[in-house]
Amino acid sequence: MKLESISIRDFRGIERLDLDFRDELGLIRDVIPIVGPNTSGKTTILDAITICLRQMSRDREVRPDLRWHPSSLVRSGAVRAEITANLWFSDDEIEATREVLARSEAKGHMPLPSEGRVQVRWTYPHPELKWGDYQWEPAEGAMLPLGRYYLAPYLHVPGLGPRLFRRLGGVFLFDQNRTGLADWLSGGERAQLGHLLDPQGLAGDVHGNGRGEPEIGRVPMTGGARPFHTKNPRLLLTSLAMRASVAQDPNATEQEDFAQLKKLYEHVCQPHTMGELFNTEDGLDIEFHGPQGPYSYDGLSSGQQMILLMLLQFATRRIHRSIVLIDELELHLHPLWQDRLYLALPRLGDDNQYFFTTHSLYLRDTIGDRTYHATGEITESAFTA
Repeated sequence: MKLESISIRDFRGIERLDLDFRDELGLIRDVIPIVGPNTSGKTTILDAITICLRQMSRDREVRPDLRWHPSSLVRSGAVRAEITANLWFSDDEIEATREVLARSEAKGHMPLPSEGRVQVRWTYPHPELKWGDYQWEPAEGAMLPLGRYYLAPYLHVPGLGPRLFRRLGGVFLFDQNRTGLADWLSGGERAQLGHLLDPQGLAGDVHGNGRGEPEIGRVPMTGGARPFHTKNPRLLLTSLAMRASVAQDPNATEQEDFAQLKKLYEHVCQPHTMGELFNTEDGLDIEFHGPQGPYSYDGLSSGQQMILLMLLQFATRRIHRSIVLIDELELHLHPLWQDRLYLALPRLGDDNQYFFTTHSLYLRDTIGDRTYHATGEITESAFTA
């Protein structure tokens, strides 16, 4: 799935903006930098893409501090905001979605369109719809982004499985806090991770409240530890390494995911490298290596932690053929690592499309004349596409 173009009308500070993401040959670009100084509207463009494609994103996520109210989303003086996005789905994505819908219990759904070009239009506010009105053209196109949604509960069904995520796209947002990272740990993993779960022997995290809604709580660790939801990157990294170290079902991907995570981490953070699991008095941990010798997760810098946060999301959420939105790619990174991460983007997943904002002079120089959209001047000289 890729975004071909978008039109923004009266959204936040934007009165009118039309962006086409095709190159001079008519091919859709895979990496679209949005460059400009602070307060120039870079994040607003990401917000517009996120909201217009909200129905197909995991948990319908938007930036946590984005206020969903006409005074915040509609340009001052305007009556309503409107965003129109043109999307393209490959034949293989359409076929994979068809396989999932046929083998899962997605009953009564509309037939999929025969072609992969669809348009979605969002208008806000709406007198009856809290999140605004979403219109698809053709109407059947609304089913194309739902393959991942229907696959997740049916990974055990013959013919389905986690490898199918490589053929199904979604929309993923990395805000400035890199939120959105989450996964389930089994009771056995909790026991092996031991004291790492919580210094007090408790697991404080997100648990179901019996109504299908998340609830913040602290659950004592007992002998019959049940699975729980965590957003702790240290636990998720250790869990992924643990799963990768054991014999797996042929359809499992953890060994490949962990190997790719290590390779990408070492590419961006060199000369630092990621090692393997090792035992501590408090449970399992990951060993890292640097110029001064080995160290544990606690020895990571803020920049290394940001890199791991991003790479872990690609590994645990299996981000492929997706639209990926990253606010401030350079966050907490040394200039050399900024360049490496930018150049590594195409390797983070299979056939993704990346939109990222930056006000980094170093990234601006790395991108050079490949900059696609500039929202303003970073220095005294104009910096344009």
